[in-house]
Amino acid sequence: MGEGRRCCEEGCLARTREGKPYCPDHVHLNAYVAELLGQIAANLEEVRARKALANGHVAREISAVLRDGSGAASLPRLARRLEVDRDLVRRTLHAMKAEKLVTLSLTDRGKLIAKERRR
Repeated sequence: MGEGRRCCEEGCLARTREGKPYCPDHVHLNAYVAELLGQIAANLEEVRARKALANGHVAREISAVLRDGSGAASLPRLARRLEVDRDLVRRTLHAMKAEKLVTLSLTDRGKLIAKERRR
């Protein structure tokens, strides 16, 4: 079996396999690998942000309204009741849906309806 080439990282004496430019310790320097790692980090941050939104103050208030009311409420009603911007309520509801805290549906007129998910 051949010795392979040396890692392209300056000062690294490690040998690579199958003609790869970097050894395992420096593979993150490869442009493609760096791009993948960036995408993974962005996805992880998105998941963390969604979890934070789904468990935040507005989500707790939405849950309280759904529990205390008829068990369902439209997006406009929630926004009015909580005195919060509709877009924030929409984003929070979708984050809560992703975390399986609520179910969402549309009325015949296209209004978003949230229902608390039974555990």
